[in-house]
Amino acid sequence: MSAFSARAGVDTADFNPFVEIAPTYRAIIVAYFIFWQILPETVMAMKTESASATVLGLSLLTQYALIFLAILPFLFKRIGSLPIGWLNPLILGPLLDIISRLIRQPLHIAEPFLIWFSEPSRIEHRLLTYHTLEATQWVFLKTLLIALVATITYFLAFILSNPGSGPSANSKPKKRPPPPPDLYFIAIFGVLFAAFITLLTINGGLQQHLSGLALGRFQMRESFGPLLVAIGFMPILLILWYLTKPTVLRNPIFWILLLMALAFQFISDGSRSSVVFPLVILLAAWMYYNHRVPALTGILLVFVTVFTLATLGQIRQSVNDPEANINATVVANFDIPRLVAEADEHEAARYAVSGPIAIAAKVPEQRDYLYGETYIGALTFWLPRSIWEGKPRGAGASVNALLFQNKKEVAGFTGASFPAGAATEAYWNFGYLGTVLVFTLFGVFHRWTAARVVHRPNDPFNIILLLLAVVVFQTPDTDSFVPFVQMLILTMVTVAGMRLFPSRVGQRPLLAPTQRPVM
Repeated sequence: MSAFSARAGVDTADFNPFVEIAPTYRAIIVAYFIFWQILPETVMAMKTESASATVLGLSLLTQYALIFLAILPFLFKRIGSLPIGWLNPLILGPLLDIISRLIRQPLHIAEPFLIWFSEPSRIEHRLLTYHTLEATQWVFLKTLLIALVATITYFLAFILSNPGSGPSANSKPKKRPPPPPDLYFIAIFGVLFAAFITLLTINGGLQQHLSGLALGRFQMRESFGPLLVAIGFMPILLILWYLTKPTVLRNPIFWILLLMALAFQFISDGSRSSVVFPLVILLAAWMYYNHRVPALTGILLVFVTVFTLATLGQIRQSVNDPEANINATVVANFDIPRLVAEADEHEAARYAVSGPIAIAAKVPEQRDYLYGETYIGALTFWLPRSIWEGKPRGAGASVNALLFQNKKEVAGFTGASFPAGAATEAYWNFGYLGTVLVFTLFGVFHRWTAARVVHRPNDPFNIILLLLAVVVFQTPDTDSFVPFVQMLILTMVTVAGMRLFPSRVGQRPLLAPTQRPVM
């Protein structure tokens, strides 16, 4: 047994590169799905007014099916010949959904108790104002069915596919690139920092930049896309530094640069996801190297981070809307009914402009399919609009322009973008067949990235590829695809640069060669 496996207490014969999930954690997660998802859905269904018991029952059954599919991987130790662990895409994806929901709705942590204070309200959506209650509920059911088709397709593709994940376990291991000197990463960070300074300088300072964000991110991305991409790579660069040299966590310079990178990220694009994604990837990388879940202190830090990010969202809202404020009095007085009411109001405001509901309501009866337009726009993200003025816009802008504003085309539209959702974006492009096709490719791709780690657990590039594929490219919508490809390209360039440095004796691998698992 190697030094690593002895330290981690892992039997190399049954080594799981995705980090084994202890039975206690499995039970906790299953309990979460039962009491935080199944129970609230059931209680709200019992309270909800319905024009048709059939529609209400089908909607509830569809939601149960989606929750069951999220629970399913936690019940097995292997699925599709791959071991199940915290970093397996079938596990990490649902966990990211939970984290995202906590960031968006901090009160979700008390959902099993607060659900009894909540009163169901009629589904209010801007495009369904004049619909009957039954018609509205049919649209909601259609949205759920599209999501169910996508989820089932993804599972089957992931489990059944064999995309040629890499060399066999008995082949000669590929030589791992040597870790370059620390100055290599610090120098690249300096170049990226120059991009941040350039962004603020062009915008006339920090205050002017934040004001520009309040007017909309599309114009910012159109004007300063390369700079924003460079800034977005800052934390990924530091995580790659950690993967090549895990002892860098003892270096205070690393933590200073990480805090700077996260701050620059939030300042540059105002998105909470730009902060949470790097933190999740770093935590996952730490788990991969140490082959265990963080101790209680680490878990508490995760919760503190989640609620801090939720507060950042309120701060961002107050910047964008001068009349918005953070109601500290309600929190201090622990006014539960008021807290629940305010949370419901925020959620209702988001629901009123839901992209998936808009697509389900209008496509294809009132709006024709896009026939791949949003995917063409994503694949040609590298092509400036000044060269191709007619380049298709993203799905979010298309939702607002074509569905909410009833415009004939998206060209020239400068309004807000409403997320379309991966499943409904695929449906809008090619119908149910498009949903099946997109999520089949997505499942095969996730399976391929996971299998690469199983075959080559000692390669930092395989690890960062898996984490980027699951965290950044969590769903196959075009808004996730573009940043994933951008981060992947910069990662590949950085790894290629690492190969220019001569190999040094005594470098410590992430995993010992004897730990290569048997498929």
